[in-house]
Amino acid sequence: PMRRFGKILVGVEFSQTDDPKSRELTSCSRAAFNCALWLAEANEAELTIFTAVDIPAPLEGYFGDRMGQ
Repeated sequence: PMRRFGKILVGVEFSQTDDPKSRELTSCSRAAFNCALWLAEANEAELTIFTAVDIPAPLEGYFGDRMGQ
């Protein structure tokens, strides 16, 4: 029998626009997400989606203490 995945993590990237509400997955991220979703459904696995964000310079001091800096 084939081993099944229980948890799957997929990293995605959003397009850069001035309006955060209009951001969409990049084409590569959309393909990765679709593959991960298919794999999760086929294995009845938990799917976690990860993305990273840039912190604007004025907020670096605010988050610095909370991020171990």
